[in-house]
Amino acid sequence: MLKFCQKKREFAETRLIYLKKTASQEVETAEDHGACGVAGVVDMDGIASSKNVQLAISAGENMPFRSGLSIDDRGKVFGADGYGILMDTKDKTQWTDMLTERQRHEIHDPKDVQVAVFHFDRSLTDLDTEETRRAINDCFQRRGLKVLDWEEIKTDENCIDPRRIPRIPKYHKITYLVPGIDRQHDATTLYRVSRRINNRIRGVKLASLAMDRVVFKGVLMGPELRKFFPILELLKAIAAIVHNRFSTNVVTDQMEKVLVNGGSDSAHLNDALELMLVNGVPLPEALIRLIPPSLLKTDDPYVKKFLQASKRAMGSFGMWEGPTAAFALDDEHFVVHMDRLGLRPARWKEMEYKDGKRMGKRLIVASEDGAIPFEYKDVLHTGSLTAGSTLAAKLSGGKILTDDELMEDVLRHTGLNWEELSTIGLLIPKNSSTKDTVSKVKISAKEVKNDPVLSAKLAGFGWTDARIESAVERIGNGKNIITSMGFHGPLAILDPHINNLNDLYLAKAAEITNPPFDPEGEPDVIETDVHLGRKPEMTLENRAYPKIYPQWHVKTPIQTSEVLKEMKEKSDEAYTDNPMEAPKVKEIDISFHGDYKAFLAKIAHIKKEVLKLGSSHSGRGPSVVILSDRNAFNGEVASMAIPPVLVVQEINTELVNHGFDRNISLVVDSGTIRSAHDIGLLISQGASGVCPWLLEEVAHMADNSEQALTNLHKELNTELVRMMSKVGITTAIGARMGYWFSAIGLAPEVAKNGGAKTVSQVGGIGMQLIYQSLVKAQLLRLGDPAKWFENTTEKEDQKEGAYDNLTREFFNQAAKPDREALIKLFHKAIEDDDTLKLTDFPQLFDETELSNEELSDIAFQAGSKRRLNKILTLRDCLDIGYKHDETTPELLAKAPKIETILKSLRMAHMSLGAHGKVAHATMVRGCNKLGVMSASGEGGEEKSRSRNGKRPLDRSYSRQFGTAGWGADRQYACEADEICIKISQGAKPGEGGALPGEKVDRFIAEVRQVRIGTRLISPPPNHDIYSIEDLQARIRGYKALNPRVKISIKIASMPGLGAIAVGAVKAGADILEVSGFDAGTGAAGEQSVEYCGYPVEIGLSEIHQYLVKAGLRKRVKLVADGKMMTAIDFVKIRKMGADSIGLGTLLMTYVQCIACSNCHTNRCPRGITTQDEERQRKHFVGMLGKKA
Repeated sequence: MLKFCQKKREFAETRLIYLKKTASQEVETAEDHGACGVAGVVDMDGIASSKNVQLAISAGENMPFRSGLSIDDRGKVFGADGYGILMDTKDKTQWTDMLTERQRHEIHDPKDVQVAVFHFDRSLTDLDTEETRRAINDCFQRRGLKVLDWEEIKTDENCIDPRRIPRIPKYHKITYLVPGIDRQHDATTLYRVSRRINNRIRGVKLASLAMDRVVFKGVLMGPELRKFFPILELLKAIAAIVHNRFSTNVVTDQMEKVLVNGGSDSAHLNDALELMLVNGVPLPEALIRLIPPSLLKTDDPYVKKFLQASKRAMGSFGMWEGPTAAFALDDEHFVVHMDRLGLRPARWKEMEYKDGKRMGKRLIVASEDGAIPFEYKDVLHTGSLTAGSTLAAKLSGGKILTDDELMEDVLRHTGLNWEELSTIGLLIPKNSSTKDTVSKVKISAKEVKNDPVLSAKLAGFGWTDARIESAVERIGNGKNIITSMGFHGPLAILDPHINNLNDLYLAKAAEITNPPFDPEGEPDVIETDVHLGRKPEMTLENRAYPKIYPQWHVKTPIQTSEVLKEMKEKSDEAYTDNPMEAPKVKEIDISFHGDYKAFLAKIAHIKKEVLKLGSSHSGRGPSVVILSDRNAFNGEVASMAIPPVLVVQEINTELVNHGFDRNISLVVDSGTIRSAHDIGLLISQGASGVCPWLLEEVAHMADNSEQALTNLHKELNTELVRMMSKVGITTAIGARMGYWFSAIGLAPEVAKNGGAKTVSQVGGIGMQLIYQSLVKAQLLRLGDPAKWFENTTEKEDQKEGAYDNLTREFFNQAAKPDREALIKLFHKAIEDDDTLKLTDFPQLFDETELSNEELSDIAFQAGSKRRLNKILTLRDCLDIGYKHDETTPELLAKAPKIETILKSLRMAHMSLGAHGKVAHATMVRGCNKLGVMSASGEGGEEKSRSRNGKRPLDRSYSRQFGTAGWGADRQYACEADEICIKISQGAKPGEGGALPGEKVDRFIAEVRQVRIGTRLISPPPNHDIYSIEDLQARIRGYKALNPRVKISIKIASMPGLGAIAVGAVKAGADILEVSGFDAGTGAAGEQSVEYCGYPVEIGLSEIHQYLVKAGLRKRVKLVADGKMMTAIDFVKIRKMGADSIGLGTLLMTYVQCIACSNCHTNRCPRGITTQDEERQRKHFVGMLGKKA
């Protein structure tokens, strides 16, 4: 058994917990995000003109609100995030006119003339520039490209703010000749030259190097582009695309690519697109296959087969997620493509125009309808792109192709052997079918724990008593458990009962720039099917996939034991040179026995074995590898299980690094899997399939094991989809290797083992401590399962949490002190542990007269001392560096007054509905009297609580607009001193709020403007806000309605949040509220509460550092909340960068909350979170016309 008697602070220190990032250090960042405005112009007759270029540029100038601006501390705009133009160069005359007569003499066919643009670093000397040009020339000549001319492009730096000039490169243009023998060969050559230049030559960035295209871009504002590049006044083009960037990057740099109205992933998508194009795939087809529409929304059987074939062939390479509207241009096509959710705007018009005596047609597509002014009489056709739709036009002239007509053209010209790919070698497991419906079964946790064989396995794999109870309830009902109040326990790394490495990973949730989606409201975009086995081979010389290997096509990554059994049986007779046979399967044992060296050696051996299988070029070896720990704890010498996440992340990244990823599918068959959290983690790290075999053994203990298995797998799949939806991922293939978890308490070298992209901003345990604390402990638990379960019950967990009964009672007493009750409480606390002593507060026990204020102070200090004795949060691992010297009295004299300190406190947003009307008004009134900012939460407020109403003292000063907008109207907004836009909340980021129907009585229904008894679910995303520019528009609207109002943005703590915060400040936010994952909630799923979101310390410190680095910190106030209970918490969080602290659960304890987690049931015993007036009357005096 683990030694639970260890001192907790010593225990934390043995886990090597430390905050790696402080205010003076750089933060480890996830990818930056962005959003922007895009427009395109195409002459449908294929005629190049200056008018096309100028119209496109003016479109960007007319969308300034879709451009991020750089504003200094005085409020002056001095820059923007970027503006650029991509255009064709098919009119060769304008480019050859720039050459000398001698250079023109070398041109045999004008079509061979091409132009590229490079960005040279400003720091390069003339000598460096010449050397760089020579290096580039060498790259060109090695591939048979003839350089005709180099020229530095003239720019006018006088039109931009001098502060931006250091970030502006020197622009150089090269004119060259391609061989011209074959267009496809030329395109491939340019692709390879561009890769070589990007990888080998420093001090230069490639702006454009492609057939018949050129790019001019910079860190410019819309009106500056044509002034900065005088050459644009002279150029002609058939088609042009402008890109007005709104970036959330800390320090805006050059735009990577002009392509996507979506985010910073556009650069990577552009690389993927280029690879498809050099592979001979036409541009419209390439975009459709990279960002495929939903199969469930596709009616045409041939199109559906084509998309299914593409999914099989491309795997995760062809599963780019939105939100995005992709505007693309190559030497033949102009294309606009929308992702399957359709969250980006793109509207198009085909216009008639007159040029002298000639009549022509022009296509205009833009993020905004009025980006290019038009006359309605000139409009021939118009429309907007919806979810998954595509628009294409050929530069050589012709008509516009959209949707069905375009797909017909794609199917007619594709080189993809889609009919073969959609049928040949696909196997569906016979044993995968389970019952369709969920129904309750009888299953007892007591019986599970009393089974000697099963209980030993559960204890060995680290299942706590509380986990078993949870699993039994989920199996019995077939659905996730709903809970409330939030997470009260320690971070997993600080938990003395730490038993599963998976608990050190917390799931991410998308915010603003890549929003979550609603899995209940948008089920037709979800695809959970995956292919197991070697993927078809594709060569750069052929668009088809000539070699097709057998694969299992399964409905979900979550497999049953029966399916794995079937796969292994079919494998025994499989021959991969016969395409109709099944994939071969190799099962690898991931258990071991021995010491730490044996532990590392086994992991290395597994990796070596899988890499050997992956390196096979014949395609005849095993292609499905099952990593199983079923042999753990068996045999005379009991073996131990290796945490599968360690094996998967290292093997998979090695497979990718060696180029073997398409050859092998990893399936994890593990007893460590207790919930969808564990499954999602393994998939995010690279597993293609997962089998929770020990969970299934628990399900077999039910009275109807078949129905129990159905309940189990339905619940697991539902929760997996819910987790994916929180990060905006719609497909299981896209979720694989998505790294949508971050580690808390894991050493960075472990989290990034093998090159994995898992973020670990906080240090933690390395491989040796994993072995000692998690692996070696398995055998100790195995020796006495009953003792292990006894020490890990929910009751025992509650004692270790923030709200153990005694601590919570002290805070209750602080609000409503009773000396006799307080003395009894002290004696109980002293019997419980040695945190408090009678000598701590002798005045309480002698004859000294004490006022209620003094008793309250004693109770609060006692509760704080008990709370601070526990190591539950990251801030608990930090000490305050107190200063005691001769200057201390002087410093204390300068301390702020109580009134000033109170203004730095705020009421956290808790809705009317989650709370009863009496408790809600009580907390608001108390805050208003003290000068603390009161808050409404998402749920509206009675009209009587307005400035001119009957109860103005109960008016919430800060009013929240959430995702559903319950009760939010014009008056509600105008009554606010501050408007809070809730993007997400800390306790359940990526999910909407839930209010059970029994809590929606007549009063709540009237306030929220809904029907009585309706279950109210706020959608996960705020449907007005899918990007930074959407947020900017919303802020602008609120301030137009209420000019005096301050705008607050509430976001959940996440890694990579700093970039989002920069964008929010640029959008006009006055206040940023950061909420920790352990903040409170009225109702949420059990797994969401425990495993989604991040400690407030991470998000807060990163936001503060980012804003300082971006020069924006003085423009915004930072608010932090999440289990702030003591004065020490306040000081530490302020030192991490917060200007203000949000109080939620602490306020509830002051209205006598007992933290019973019954908020969602409408049966709160203290009348706080219930609409039952009888319960409210028992505990609140004088608020309902009757005294208690």
